[in-house]
Amino acid sequence: PKVIEGVARAYQRSLTEISQDPILAAQTAKVYFPTVDQAVLDRALARLVKENVYSESIRIPEESWNRAVAERVKIGDLKEPYPYEDAMALEILDIVAPQ
Repeated sequence: PKVIEGVARAYQRSLTEISQDPILAAQTAKVYFPTVDQAVLDRALARLVKENVYSESIRIPEESWNRAVAERVKIGDLKEPYPYEDAMALEILDIVAPQ
């Protein structure tokens, strides 16, 4: 559970950083994409924030989950719906991404 909480906390922190400080996020991205010009990374992250490409939370709304699962059942890659409560580590989400 502590490892999962740590991963969830890091993921949430990164989403928060992207939305609150896209320039810092672009500087962080430079570590992973050293050959990309910093100005390109800055513009890319600013556009991603402006267009709300990234969620601000790792918490998936239950309604969104149910719609996605229903679609997967419909196309046949899931035989039956998978309950939200069984898929989400709600106790960890309550700690790292409270509603």
